[in-house]
Amino acid sequence: MHGYWGAPPPWLPGTLAYHKVGTAELGGTWCTRQQFVAQLEALCGAGYQSLDLVGYQNHLQMRHAARHRVLLTFDDAFESFADVAWPELQRRDMHAVLFVVTGFVGRRATWDLPLPGRRVPHLSWNALRDLAAAGVEIGSHSRSHTDLRRSDTASLQRELLDSRQQLQDELGVPVRSLSWPFGRCNARTCEAASAAGYELAFAMPPSGRNEHLQTMALPRRGVYVTDGPGAVLDKLDPSRSGFWFQDLFTRSVNAVATLSTARRRAKAISVGLN
Repeated sequence: MHGYWGAPPPWLPGTLAYHKVGTAELGGTWCTRQQFVAQLEALCGAGYQSLDLVGYQNHLQMRHAARHRVLLTFDDAFESFADVAWPELQRRDMHAVLFVVTGFVGRRATWDLPLPGRRVPHLSWNALRDLAAAGVEIGSHSRSHTDLRRSDTASLQRELLDSRQQLQDELGVPVRSLSWPFGRCNARTCEAASAAGYELAFAMPPSGRNEHLQTMALPRRGVYVTDGPGAVLDKLDPSRSGFWFQDLFTRSVNAVATLSTARRRAKAISVGLN
């Protein structure tokens, strides 16, 4: 495993991808408040420094050593971020990047699979304005949370351009970053993201070897309900024996998650967002 996938570059900060915090669902992309607090305490106890996007970009550009540096990202912009995650981050003076599905702001997540606990509410525009004013960095998670690899050229441009412009217009902040829905992208979508003005875009796992990086497909490690504090440290530190298991686990989870993207695309079309 170590020889095939390789270790990430020493100047690449580790990046965690959260979804729901404190909101249970029939699925794995959530954690309890107690888990989240234990994970943050483990990061602080291990000496990790939480980065903002500028700090993250500086590591990429200057190639400074990034040991014990972490970028904390949150996909979908659910209400639980403001209710649970952000207060805990503020108590520890930690940064966060929140990726917003603009077509579902203030609405329930009807784009998601209709399983118990999945149709939770997204934050409203007013709540997002408050978070942006409090220091949360805002990025795009597309308009409709569809697998953009399957979108035609016109739809892809709308998903990327319209979501970025709407966030900037509504919140009055620059939007430089993008999180790919389902963590999936390809060369065509990456080129479109760059043309739409994004400086950074985040995938879920790397598509290949960990040391091969693209600024429009930067790797993250997902955090799931099965993860304890040690697992979160394993996701970030290649010197820990558990890193390679977590690397394979994240790749496997993301591969399974894409099996449902065709249905979700059909749902997005049906509500007029695509």
